[in-house]
Order: sequence, then C-alpha cells, then structure tokens
Amino acid sequence: RTVYVGLGTRVILPANDLERVLQGLISAMNNDLIDGVIWALVNAGRETLDRKQTYEIRGGTLTFGDLLDGKHPNWMFPTFAPQRAILEHSSTKVFLTHGGGSSANEGCFHGKLMLCLSFCFDQLCNATRLCAAGTAESIDKTTFTSEEICRKIDILMSDFDGSFGRNCLRMKYISRIAARNKYLGASLIEQVM
Repeated sequence: RTVYVGLGTRVILPANDLERVLQGLISAMNNDLIDGVIWALVNAGRETLDRKQTYEIRGGTLTFGDLLDGKHPNWMFPTFAPQRAILEHSSTKVFLTHGGGSSANEGCFHGKLMLCLSFCFDQLCNATRLCAAGTAESIDKTTFTSEEICRKIDILMSDFDGSFGRNCLRMKYISRIAARNKYLGASLIEQVM
C-alpha cells in the first residue's frame, strides 16, 4: 500500500506546505493506512526543508535528512521517478498529484486513486473533473492540513461502498481505449495521402 507523490517540477512548495504533506503521510503510515511512500522531490524542494527536523514514524525517530538518505526502508525520495512505471505497479494505491494534464491522464490510465493538491492553470479544473468522475479526493492548496491528508487517504483506501474502485476501473478502460485514438489520426492521414 504505497502512496506515490508527484507534485510536478514547475511549482516548488514552500517549506510549511511540504511539511504539512509530509506530516499527513507520516500520520497515514502511523495509523496503518499505508505501508510506504515514494515522493519524487526535486532538489529545489529538498532545500526548503530542515534536514534536522525529527519525526516519529512507526515507533522510531528519524530526521528528514534520514528520510532523504534512505534510512527508513518504506520511504523513498528520488529526485526523478519513472512515474508511469510506479503507477503501473500493483503496490501503488494512491497517487498524490498536482492534477496536471499528463499526471491526471496517467493516473486514470493506470486506474489509481488520486489525491489532488492543485496549484494553478489546468490543474484546478482537472482535479474537479477527477473528483466528479469519482476517482479522486481534492485538498485546497491554501487551507489543507496534515490531518486532512491522512483523512482523505483513509477515505480513498477504505472505499466503503466500492465506488472509488469501480470508477477507477471505468476510467482506466476509457483512458486505454482513448489512448489508441492517437493512431487513428495517423491512419487517416495515411489513407488520405
């Protein structure tokens, strides 16, 4: 039960926002909602956090520097992550995304539950659409709390009535069929030529 965090490379969250996301993920792990985290965190994002800040994670105390350095077996912080390969893996259960066009499509294509933390441009309307499709929950960039992140992960993972799972499967099939249409355009051009 892994959460993959891919918040893009264009927007660097302020340290207090990164801290809230990190605390929410730690709470989800400490409450046995998830087993691991893969967080693609660019160097500029790493520089905003205090490497000496300590956290209680499943009975142990680690610094943020320890997490970055891979000293907890269930946390990975690569500067680059092969997003599609991670999303394809069956252990990846929740995709914490900014909701950009590519990420939203890839999350749907791989049938993943999504938690959207959108910042600007198309991310905001994509997050709204993902929530309306029943595949995601959204958190507001200005008011979210670490408790809200933990609670929304619980909502997604629990899937009490099964609707998140059904909707993710539905969107997965729709996305995979739609992905084949890129060849349709090339075929039509070839026919005309």
